[in-house]
Parts: sequence; structure tokens; C-alpha cells
Amino acid sequence: MHPEDLTVDDRDMAKLRANQPVITEVRTLTKSGKTVWVHVYAHPIWDTEREELVGVYGAVQDITERKRAEEALRQRAEELAALSGLGR
Repeated sequence: MHPEDLTVDDRDMAKLRANQPVITEVRTLTKSGKTVWVHVYAHPIWDTEREELVGVYGAVQDITERKRAEEALRQRAEELAALSGLGR
């Protein structure tokens, strides 16, 4: 987990412990230290007798390229707005 997203992870774990699903986007770190954005779909596996979380199932999707494209678009929109005088 990326250090700046640890609070998001804490919040998401609290949701799972409250038997609520989680859908979120966070940054993770690879073994080599590279930052990767992921979309997380997590659903609690709930023990109804003990009323507690016993597991989690879900999926994680790499969305790094989408995030890069969104950032490039945002920067380009800011540049165009500044050039056209709309940024004032």
C-alpha cells in the first residue's frame, strides 16, 4: 500500500469489518518500489453466527494507464483554458 493511502485502507477495512462491500481506487507499491494505481472490489465473507468478518473476496484491477491518461487530459484542459483566457 502506498503510504499516502493508508488511511483509505483503514477506512475500507472498517467497512469490511462492518459487513459492507468496498469499491475504491488506491495506490500500491510493487516490490521494486513502483507506484501502481488499482481499482479494488472487495466483499466481506461474514460469519452470521459469530457476527464477524472471516474473509474477503474480490478483485483488483490495474488502472495505472487510465490514471495517467486522466492526468494528461486534466493538464491539457488547464493549458487550453489558460491560453483561451478561461482560466481567469
